Amino acid sequence: MKITYIIPMLIEGGAEINTIAQANKLVSIGVSVQIIVLSDVDKLGTQLDKRVLLQRINTPSLRFLTSKSLFGAIFSLRKISSKISSFSPDHILAILEPSFLVVRLAKALNLIKGRVWIYHRSTEYANVDMQEDRKILNFLYHLFFVKLISNKREHHLFISKAVRDDIQKKEKVHHGHVIHNSISQPILGRRSKDTFLKKFNIENEKYYIIPGRLDPLKGHLFFLQCTHSLIKKYNIKLLISGIGPSEAPLKEFISYNELENNVFLTGSLINEDLLELLSGATLCIIPSISEGLGNVAIESLAVGTTTLCSNAGGLTEVIEHGRTGYVFEKGNEIDLKEKFEALIIDPTLIINPEILKTEYRQKFTIESQIDKLLSILEASK
Repeated sequence: MKITYIIPMLIEGGAEINTIAQANKLVSIGVSVQIIVLSDVDKLGTQLDKRVLLQRINTPSLRFLTSKSLFGAIFSLRKISSKISSFSPDHILAILEPSFLVVRLAKALNLIKGRVWIYHRSTEYANVDMQEDRKILNFLYHLFFVKLISNKREHHLFISKAVRDDIQKKEKVHHGHVIHNSISQPILGRRSKDTFLKKFNIENEKYYIIPGRLDPLKGHLFFLQCTHSLIKKYNIKLLISGIGPSEAPLKEFISYNELENNVFLTGSLINEDLLELLSGATLCIIPSISEGLGNVAIESLAVGTTTLCSNAGGLTEVIEHGRTGYVFEKGNEIDLKEKFEALIIDPTLIINPEILKTEYRQKFTIESQIDKLLSILEASK
């Protein structure tokens, strides 16, 4: 079997990290894999197995779906199609919306062969409803490139039931399957954790962590607005990892509320360093307003750290309240504060790490995901 992945970028994001994990596992069992990076950003390309064929298109307008993406797609379409055709894949997996656009155009113009899979990794329509500045662009995109170009032969993968339900409310999906994300078994033991904790002068104290991209939909600012009084009251040490558009508002809030000795922005971290910090944290917090599934929730299970998360999207498909973590109603300040304070003052609520690691091994290993993916691909018609 030959599989082509098409992805806008290779950066420290859930979709990208999971794509790399899948590709590496697939080539290790004899599947031929090609990854086409549409844009000029492939920071994580070095993490790919050397047997994976990595090819770059270097079109900056295809990093994200913007008003310029159509021109970038048209300009690059022949080059992309040529690379796909020369590889002759049985299956083409498109990751994230710029890739959906490219693949649908190429298929409509009969430039590529192979079964197309639209790999949905977010609650796309719910997200649009929360982003006023993108409503017109997304309306036009879905009108022309979903309703008019997509066809009955197109296949779909969803990373959660929540994502599937969101897509099916607006699109006619003829061939769709849910396949939860997974991660490779974390290998811990790097010394990076001690370095970070020493940097923030918390090396001998317990700490909490919010991992993930600093995006408004991830809820970092909402969390601080709700809990800054508790953070001060209990002298909580909180690490916020990652980079993104919410960085400046977070810094402003931290400064205005005099939280500099309690809340620390780590900046960009490679995934291995993030896992080290996550493994030493008392609590992983995921206050998302929108979430496709939540890779960081799976990572938290894998390293045995208790999670407090919202009920956004597919998070409740990973974390079961009271058994493998704790769940609050998204956007509910009172519910968040009550559950956060309870976890601060009652250490017996922290879940046995072995229970969490067992949950990961039973449901979210890369081996189980690849087995399911291959069975779906082989059974498709």
